[in-house]
Amino acid sequence: MNYDPQGLKATETWAFPTVSLSLDIREDPTGKEWILVRSKMRSLRDGRFDMEMQMLDENNNLLATCRHSCVMLARRSSQGHEFSPKASL
Repeated sequence: MNYDPQGLKATETWAFPTVSLSLDIREDPTGKEWILVRSKMRSLRDGRFDMEMQMLDENNNLLATCRHSCVMLARRSSQGHEFSPKASL
């Protein structure tokens, strides 16, 4: 969405169903003052991409990691009803 002229409003045009491939929780975040979530897209090809996410605490300790496989689809509406994509690949 960073490169779409509509900005975040483009989420009304596009849907991003995802599948979590792996989730590794290393430490309980309870009681942390703040948590940074860092995400990075690895590759984009034919409307599919994988994304890696990390959660870090205020001391830069890794709390959790997650890897997603995502699909980018155009939203459609039929007869005034919102299109609700199903999470499937």
